[in-house]
Amino acid sequence: MLRRDETAVLVAGASGSPAVEGVEIHLYEDYSIHHVVERRRAAAQALMGAAHRFSLAKEGPIGVEAFELPAMAEQALGGRDRVDVAPILRAMRACKDRDEIECIRRSVEVTRAGHAAAREVAIAGTTEVQAYAAIQRACVLDAREPITFDGDFVSGERSWEIGGPPTQRAMRDGDLFICDLFPTVAGYWADTTRTFAVGAASAAQKDLYDLVRAALERGRSALRPGVRARDVYHEVRAAIAAAGRAEQFPHHAGHGFGLDPHEPPMLIPGDEIELRAGMTVTLEPGVYVEGVGGVRLEDNYVITEDGADVIAQCRFGLEAG
Repeated sequence: MLRRDETAVLVAGASGSPAVEGVEIHLYEDYSIHHVVERRRAAAQALMGAAHRFSLAKEGPIGVEAFELPAMAEQALGGRDRVDVAPILRAMRACKDRDEIECIRRSVEVTRAGHAAAREVAIAGTTEVQAYAAIQRACVLDAREPITFDGDFVSGERSWEIGGPPTQRAMRDGDLFICDLFPTVAGYWADTTRTFAVGAASAAQKDLYDLVRAALERGRSALRPGVRARDVYHEVRAAIAAAGRAEQFPHHAGHGFGLDPHEPPMLIPGDEIELRAGMTVTLEPGVYVEGVGGVRLEDNYVITEDGADVIAQCRFGLEAG
């Protein structure tokens, strides 16, 4: 809960209470060895008590994120007038502070470790699940702590279906392996994609890879304040359309990320949002051709006053594992 004067209070369970500098913390009992704890009831009571002490029960409207507001908070606010401020908060969160960007950079370093591991295990006979396990291990060891870890791990004919979780499918020479990683370190996401060849890449696969790289570079040249999200999408799509592959590029050209894996702006035809300095965005063109394979590349950027700086950039070509 936040006041206009920027003082804040956090209501949290005592068994895992965080220490937050400058924030008043109200703890409630959420576990006991002596008796059964009704955690929801205890949380609701603590929230109501904190709300009253925090002067949230006084007259005047209060801003809330309506979709995120739990039932216990509704109780705490009683009949207080409220305004949904979620759109305002989303716009504010889209532009990251310096410390947030540093957190994102740390998550990006973890994806680099994961993709380096992917490159090593993208060999004939390795199953997608085995590759996933090796990649996850590399990411956790690089982070030096438990992390939230997810992504797309698809090979061979699965690669032209765009994405999905790993399966017991064993990679074969001639496959392409799409590895899209989005780990979360200290609450901030990264999101990078690389495509690897299993064995020697064919000429057709190399052509797809070069096309996607060109689309990525064209999108990057459009990243600057004032440009609409949809215009970046059209730049990326134009590069792919020039090669006659527009219909094989079926998804967004990128998106915002940070506190969530997908945040505004969305680089799609329908997003009119203008890019602003401080936004962190991905570019992720992909082309998927049945019988050849799918290629997707994804880099991460922060919008600056006059363009965009790279947070994560593809370092691997379409090389054999």
